[in-house]
Amino acid sequence: MQEVLRQSRKTVGTGLKELQQQQKHYEKQLARDHAEQLADAEIQAAFGDFDTLWKSVSQREQGKLMEVLVERVEYDPHEVAISVSFHRSGIKALAAKADEVLV
Repeated sequence: MQEVLRQSRKTVGTGLKELQQQQKHYEKQLARDHAEQLADAEIQAAFGDFDTLWKSVSQREQGKLMEVLVERVEYDPHEVAISVSFHRSGIKALAAKADEVLV
């Protein structure tokens, strides 16, 4: 009987350690995901006066901006919709440049 209890405790202890490791893994993943999220202020800084910026640069520079900002453009013919995905780092880089110019 004591052997069964000892084995049960060992099994529970092992299971608990595994759950704690999983928890740490998910907490780290959540922290990484949170760090990658864009703040509204960053988006506003990057796009606040985008029309003026866009009109002031050459077509070549506009193309470079698009490469930095846009990750993917998808067209859904069934929904007749276009979906644009942006590079997170591109938006942050543009926001940082906007901050440098404004300071």
